[in-house]
Amino acid sequence: MAHLITLTGNLLAETTAYYRSANWGRTQRAYQESFQVGGKGINVSRMAERLGLETTAYCFTGGFIGQKCEAWLEAQPFAYRAFGLGAENRQGWVARVDDRPDETTFMGQDRPVPFEAWKKALAAIAEERPGWIALCGSMPGWDGRFTASLQEAMEALQPQGVRFALDCYGAPLEAALELPFDLLKINRDEWRGMAEARSWHEDPRYGLEAVHEAPVRRWIITDGGNEVLFCDDGRALYRLNPPRLEQMVSPVGSGDVTLAALLAHLEQGESWPAALAEAMRYGAVNAGDAGVAAFDLEAVRTLALPRVERLS
Repeated sequence: MAHLITLTGNLLAETTAYYRSANWGRTQRAYQESFQVGGKGINVSRMAERLGLETTAYCFTGGFIGQKCEAWLEAQPFAYRAFGLGAENRQGWVARVDDRPDETTFMGQDRPVPFEAWKKALAAIAEERPGWIALCGSMPGWDGRFTASLQEAMEALQPQGVRFALDCYGAPLEAALELPFDLLKINRDEWRGMAEARSWHEDPRYGLEAVHEAPVRRWIITDGGNEVLFCDDGRALYRLNPPRLEQMVSPVGSGDVTLAALLAHLEQGESWPAALAEAMRYGAVNAGDAGVAAFDLEAVRTLALPRVERLS
C-alpha cells in the first residue's frame, strides 16, 4: 500500500478526565485521567495504521508540553516527525461524566505554525515522496506564503504520482479553492460559508457544477449523521446515507476515521464511491465509541453498507 503522510498544524495535548457527576459553578474532582495527543492528522494516522497503511504523522511541537506529546507519539505503532513550534503546544481537557453519554472538550489557545518550520516539513515530505499527503485540521498562522509554498510542492510532487487531500477549515480551506487538491473533505457549514461568499447555490446538490471553477478534483461534503455527497473528477455526483447507530457516544474523530478508511480502501483497489461507502461504516462505529480509532474492527461488519446513489 502507498505511504500516507498526515500533516497536523494544531496539535492538542489532551487530558480526558472522568467524573461521577458535574455541577456547573462548583469544584469538580476527577476519579480517573488519561492522556493522549489529538489533532485531526494524528487521528487519521491512528486509523490508517490499524487498517494496514504505512503512515507517518507530521506535526509541530514545542516546550514541555511538546515533549510530553512526543513521548506519547513515540509509544504509538505509527511513525511521526515533529518540527519546532517555538511555543508550548496547546492543551485540551475532555470531561466525561458517568451519568451522561456525551463529552465536553475545552481547548487551549491556538499556536501559530512558524513559516520556517512549515517549509522544513514540506521539504522533508518531498524527500519521502509518499502516495498521499493529507493536510488536516486548523493551521494557525496561515497566510499567502503557506499557500504559495504548498502550490510549489504540488507542482513538484503531483507529476510524480503524489496525491494531496485536505480536511481543514479556515484559511487553508480558502486556499484549497486555488489549488489542485485530489480530494477536499468539508462539512455542510463550511460549504454554506464558501457558497455564500462565491454566490454558489446553498445546496451542494445544485451548486457543485459551479465548484469546478476551482481546480479541486473531488469533493466530499458531510453533514453529521445526515447524507454525504461525493463529486468526482468527472462531475458525477453521488449521495450516501451514513449507517444509523442505536446510540452515539462521541462524534469526535469520526470524520478523521472516515478519511483514513477511505484512503485505505482506495489503496485496496476499490472505486471512489465504493471506498467511501465502506469508510462511512468505520466513521459510524467510531461515533458509537468513547475513544478515537480505538473501536473493535469487527464491529464495522455489523453495520449495513451504505447504498451509493448517483444523482447526476
